[in-house]
Amino acid sequence: MVGTAQVRFRAPKMIRLIGVAFGLLAIAYSLYELATYNSNDPADTVRHVFFIIFGALILLAEFRCGGLLEWFSALKTATGLGCFYVFVGLCAVGRGGVFGWAVFGVSCFVAVFYFVMACTCRKMYYGEDDVQLDNVDWHKPERPETAESKVA
Repeated sequence: MVGTAQVRFRAPKMIRLIGVAFGLLAIAYSLYELATYNSNDPADTVRHVFFIIFGALILLAEFRCGGLLEWFSALKTATGLGCFYVFVGLCAVGRGGVFGWAVFGVSCFVAVFYFVMACTCRKMYYGEDDVQLDNVDWHKPERPETAESKVA
């Protein structure tokens, strides 16, 4: 077919591996902090538990476990996942120290990738880990269906 292109784009594995490492690091660091807990402030415990949950959600999103993310469907979109990375990075900055700024830097790096993916209108879920555009006619713009076109 002339004018029809099949474009298949696989999300770079390096970005997804960085995301998985980010999630594992958030979980491991929070578990370490809970094990060596020396603070009298219960907010620290809550903060560590939340980072364990955030790390688990990042792992689920990067492994494309769509069924397990039904309650967090924003993580199924590139924009939602990018915003979540920025949110977790900002929460890490609130923890203070070099670790917080390092986590913020890595999370913003990964978030930029997902925002670029969102700007190019690519979807992340097609039953496998592929991001694809199929049967796109680059020469003809899509027109919304109107009542007149339904009659004809």
